[in-house]
Amino acid sequence: MRLFVRSFERLAPPLREMCEIVVGDLCDKDAALQAADEVSQVFHCAANVSTWDDEDAYYRVNTSGTQVLLDALIERRCALTRFVHVSTLDVYGFPEASCNESSPVRSEFGYGRSKIAGESVVKTTCERFDVPYTILRPGNVIGPGSPFVERVGDALDRGLMLLVDGGRVHAGLVSVDNLVDVLIWSAAAPEAANACFNVRDATEMDWRTFVYRLKAGIGGRGLVISVPYGLALLSAHLLQKVHVRLFKTGEPLWHPLLVSIFGRTCGHNIEKLQVARGSSESISIEEALGQSIEWYKTRANAHRSQAFQ
Repeated sequence: MRLFVRSFERLAPPLREMCEIVVGDLCDKDAALQAADEVSQVFHCAANVSTWDDEDAYYRVNTSGTQVLLDALIERRCALTRFVHVSTLDVYGFPEASCNESSPVRSEFGYGRSKIAGESVVKTTCERFDVPYTILRPGNVIGPGSPFVERVGDALDRGLMLLVDGGRVHAGLVSVDNLVDVLIWSAAAPEAANACFNVRDATEMDWRTFVYRLKAGIGGRGLVISVPYGLALLSAHLLQKVHVRLFKTGEPLWHPLLVSIFGRTCGHNIEKLQVARGSSESISIEEALGQSIEWYKTRANAHRSQAFQ
């Protein structure tokens, strides 16, 4: 297996030992050509997933970077059996009702727009050059190593966590273990060829349940406040304007994208995936939440130990 990464040092030691490593930027054509040489399957998971960045920064990686990688694969004349592209449920633009794969895609946020454009790049290029592809749209990924769990956990541990409308909407969670299983399945399954799937765990869990169970599990001392959606959105727009005007760096505590994530459903329809693959999942949402808690506690204890050294 070959990994195309930005940093060799950040890889876990087993990956450094077991895999061939190509270090480079996704938008660097020479590095992409090196990574693409003689490959048969590609899992394209690289993306700018920041909740606060410039529009150009999102497009550079999520759209242009995807095109650079595909161009490198075509130039190398790779005999690809599947190009698996990881997109996001954010392409639906945070509607009130659940969406399926035939629903319109639209977004008022730079990240979502760049991922919609990235999907278009995949479809157009792969269809033009007869490359089998699969597009996966995962929800909010939890489990060991999850940046999402890390961010929410930090707010619950010692900061402020804002829920929208009491956290009553679907959180759209997916365990990293179950997501990896879907990735592996989609690389070979005939049913996944040239298809798009929403990906989340089948168990229903709202934000309130997730937040309070995570807080209890990590022993968090942070404050959780519920704000009505309308007030949350209005205050988010005001905070964003103030932040942009007064500060050059950093992310506001609250801005419209965050309100949308926590205030509109992320629980989009997964019937298409269940029919194509079956409804089996490696681990339950309960196990995934437990793993997330244990990972966060281990991480937090390690950081505290370093602070005292």
